[in-house]
This record gives sequence, structure tokens and C-alpha cells, in this order.
Amino acid sequence: EGLAPIEVKGEIFGFINTSGTMVIQPAFKGVGYFSGGMAWARNDKDDIGFINKEGQWIIQPQFKMVNNFDPESGLAKVYNRPSQLKCNYVDTHGEIKDFDKTSVTFDFTEGLAIGKSGEKYGFLNNQGEWAIMPIFEDATGFINGYARVKVGGSWGVIDKEGNTILPPVYRSIGEVVIIENSSSTPNLNDNINTSNPITER
Repeated sequence: EGLAPIEVKGEIFGFINTSGTMVIQPAFKGVGYFSGGMAWARNDKDDIGFINKEGQWIIQPQFKMVNNFDPESGLAKVYNRPSQLKCNYVDTHGEIKDFDKTSVTFDFTEGLAIGKSGEKYGFLNNQGEWAIMPIFEDATGFINGYARVKVGGSWGVIDKEGNTILPPVYRSIGEVVIIENSSSTPNLNDNINTSNPITER
């Protein structure tokens, strides 16, 4: 988003722009990358909050660990203990969200987050409701509009409506990459690269 973290002497971080100009002065013990106009930052007490592109606190430091905001959902995963499986989310106004339909908390990507109910996985929207019901043995987050899901011990691909794009018949499927072609109605099966094996969610 046009700004990059920079570390100066004493392990203090700020941000520079694409011209190399310091636009947020070094004042933080750690920072993340900007996503949706906000970046996480750690203060001198080791608490983490979120700043805007002017370096102002938008969400006051109060967390022990956080992940980047997902621009589509407007949510970021936040922790008060590093070992937590069930965490919370925070929205861009600083409101804490606790979704009770999932037993494990995953990051939002492209507007949806993996959720777990019993031993099955599905996808939650930013209201904590099931956008895609938990019917899968395993799943990965959405990338380029598609997610990999496991059914009957094999992997397939679905879209954000839960429609099957590739049937679950593959031993592994790599990250989905859409390749542009000149066809007015592209064949998604031709455009999905499945060459790289899955190593982790």
C-alpha cells in the first residue's frame, strides 16, 4: 500500500514511502505491513494496536499478538496469549468480535475465514455466520477467489459461493493461480495451476 517498514538504530521501526522518504517516524518496537489502510504496531510496553498511514493509533495497543487486517471483511485476528487456538477478531473501529460457531480461529482472507465445527471445516463471513457450511475434512483460505477443500481424503477446489470448481479427486492441489487467456468464457479447469503440493494451511 505504498509504505514499507524500516528499522533504525536501536531496533525502532517507522515507515518509508516508495521514494525512500520517512513518512512515519520511528517510534515502535515492531510493525507489520499496511493492509486496508492499517498496520499493526508494538509500543514500548510490548502491547500491540493498529495505526493509520499518518502513524496515529486507530486501535489502541492492547493485544499480545495480532495478524494483518483483511480488507474485504474489515477484521483482523487478535490474541491475548500466543498459544490460543480460539482467539477473537477486531474490526476497524476497535470492536472485539467473538464468533461462537467455530472452535478454532483462522485468519480472514478475501472476506471469509475458515471455521471448525466438530471435526468439519467451513467458512464464516464477517458476522460470524456460516457462508459455506462445515462439511469438509480440511480447508485452506481463499486466494484469487478459490479455496482448496478436502472431502473423502482427496482435495478439490470451491469458489466463494461454495460451488465445486475442481472435484475432490486429487492427492494434493497447490495454490490456485488464474491464468488470463483470450477466451470470452474461460475454462477454469484450464486456468487453475495445481502443480505445487500442499505443505500447510
